[in-house]
Amino acid sequence: MVDIYHGTTKGKVLNVDAVESRVSMHKTDVKIFSSRGDLLPFADIVRQKAESDRIAFGFLPEVAYHEAAVNEKLLVAVSPDDNSYKGHLIYGGVFPRGRVFQVFVDPSCRQQGIAKVLFDQLFDILNGLHFTQISARVASDLSAANALYEKVGFKTLRQVDGKSKNRRINLRVRDLEAPTLFTFVQKPIPAKDLNIPERTAARSPTYVIDLNVVFDAVRRRARTKEAGIVSRAGWKNHIRVAISRELKNELERTAKNVKDDPMLGMVSQFWPLEIPPSPRVRELSGSLAPIVFPERTSQGILTVQDKSDLIHLVTAIENNAAGFVTSETKILAASNYLRSEYGLDVISLYDLAELVEDEDSDEEGQFEFAAFSDDFVAYRTTCATDPKVKAAVTKLGVESRFLPATEQSPADKINILVVVDRIDNPLGFAWWTSFPGPTPKNHAFIAAKEDSECCQGVVDFLCEKIIGEACARDAALVQITSDQEQTTIRNFLVEHGFRASSGKHSEETMLQKVCVGQPIHRENWDQIRLKVSNLTGGVLLQKDMPSGIADDDLISFSSHDGKQLHIAKSDLEHLLSPTLLVTDARDGAIVPITRTWADDLFGTHEQGTLLTPPEAIARRERVYFSDPATFKLLKPGRVILFYESMRVVGGRKALIAVGRITQSNVTMVEDIEDSLLRKGVIDKRMLQDIANRGKQTVTMFDNIMYFRNPISYERLNELECNNGSNFVTATPISANQLEQILIEGQCHV
Repeated sequence: MVDIYHGTTKGKVLNVDAVESRVSMHKTDVKIFSSRGDLLPFADIVRQKAESDRIAFGFLPEVAYHEAAVNEKLLVAVSPDDNSYKGHLIYGGVFPRGRVFQVFVDPSCRQQGIAKVLFDQLFDILNGLHFTQISARVASDLSAANALYEKVGFKTLRQVDGKSKNRRINLRVRDLEAPTLFTFVQKPIPAKDLNIPERTAARSPTYVIDLNVVFDAVRRRARTKEAGIVSRAGWKNHIRVAISRELKNELERTAKNVKDDPMLGMVSQFWPLEIPPSPRVRELSGSLAPIVFPERTSQGILTVQDKSDLIHLVTAIENNAAGFVTSETKILAASNYLRSEYGLDVISLYDLAELVEDEDSDEEGQFEFAAFSDDFVAYRTTCATDPKVKAAVTKLGVESRFLPATEQSPADKINILVVVDRIDNPLGFAWWTSFPGPTPKNHAFIAAKEDSECCQGVVDFLCEKIIGEACARDAALVQITSDQEQTTIRNFLVEHGFRASSGKHSEETMLQKVCVGQPIHRENWDQIRLKVSNLTGGVLLQKDMPSGIADDDLISFSSHDGKQLHIAKSDLEHLLSPTLLVTDARDGAIVPITRTWADDLFGTHEQGTLLTPPEAIARRERVYFSDPATFKLLKPGRVILFYESMRVVGGRKALIAVGRITQSNVTMVEDIEDSLLRKGVIDKRMLQDIANRGKQTVTMFDNIMYFRNPISYERLNELECNNGSNFVTATPISANQLEQILIEGQCHV
């Protein structure tokens, strides 16, 4: 007898007889049914085939086969001539991870490549749905089955004990074509892998300074303090400070003694960028002059200094500098044009200093704060030798190779979080760096107790803390390491948008993601696309802000090697999360929330709280409950804005937070599971008291951000957002209103 695969039902490991041990080389003559109408007539046949060898397959209730057909979780291979049965595959799983449960090929049809065709069809389906991974549990003694899974791309992560005695089970996984800025497969583009080398990602960006900035650094002037901050950032390699050769030419033209001039001696210490060839300088200067110096260009009276400034800009552009730092008002006034057309960010010394300045932290030492209801406590410290850190590292089995280097410099502060239950048993451990700068690359590590019931909540909490701090000031790249054997944790990281640079998430130790930390709209699109490019080593989003409302609308981008690719809007938003992509066709809905529930759901207590906050406050995805009548407005993909009413004393009467709706359903309160309630702040008894006919709209949302400037009731009226309901129920707003609100509100993580 050839083969086997297995499946699981109610905790039992089932050996599934009849997976081919060899795939024939000729083209397989078979047709695959995958739609409900085609599958239903085969439900009984599939059941009969599976029950033909219950020792191998175990037992599935009859209804399971019918449900697989109804839910289109069944693939049936048939003869293209008479639609006669040849084999089947049953699968399932919860997004974004699939699972194979059962495979069978009729004995008369084996060694024809049918099992491989079934798997190929399954991969196509799950790739189209943007699943990231598919798994299988295969008994280790079933050599033919393991050989097949190897052949179709499944790798063994580890072995676990089976339910039967003396049996080991191979936990096998295969990565799917998960959309990622680092590895992206998008039809009809035939690209397989962007494979951006780690060394090119988030390299220290180059900023070209002009002569005034040099004077600020060496003379007592108004901007001397800021010049010193920028210089220190250069010494720490947060940025690379450079000059154009033209700057030396300027000084040489005015120096009395070139050999002994102290200013020339000083600028010689900066990294010099060569001036491009004369034809290119003339070409670009001719394009830039009417924009930067419009009046003098039109009159034909450009000064020597004007021409020198143009050479500075051309040099910065041609050397792919991230920015040009100047106090020249005419150049600063042309910053939008230079950013959009040439990818050069022209900024003032004040702006750059604010971006790279190290912030003093008041979080030195250790402190305790409660989270997750009564389930755990989190301790934060910067001391790797703290007893709680050592205990967590030991009990969670964290290998020394995953711990931060001991030779960190004083500037490389390491943040550490330890999560324990109420009796001090470690549940999670994380560390991360906090580098300032325009394109910071932060390193991190997460470990957790995978068999804990609150594992996902712990990982959510640690991950959101790392992401939130990384992009609190600006967009950042986070490279996170985890133990490859902790597959559950790695799957949670993929849900947060982390990806392997090769796309093989189960095989690489390091996963990474870009975190934007603010909404993306027409006013900041140019800035964000440049930041993404700097962080990813050259991935450049399309020049114009995308339009369209559908989640699968495609956005074009070029890889670091210039290949033109596309990505779905929803995928891009997820990979750059936390963010919201505010297109000219994306509208929103304002929903009411009381002060008490807002504080619990978002942690917006102005004076803190002595009460233990609920679990929802630490979750990546949270839940909002509302009347069933609101369901029609709270659709997946729509932006949800939370208006804090004055029904409770102290209500702010303003918009306070925003997010992206991921799911929405009308559900009977009695059917709402505890796992869902933990993502919200209302218990089942309260829901039953307020439910209309026992039902509630359950809306799940993520990409949560907060308003630095809450949008008041009066301002909402000025923007004509009030449809007469005074925001006591869900209120729709247009795309233009949404964009204006998010710009004025200055949303942040």
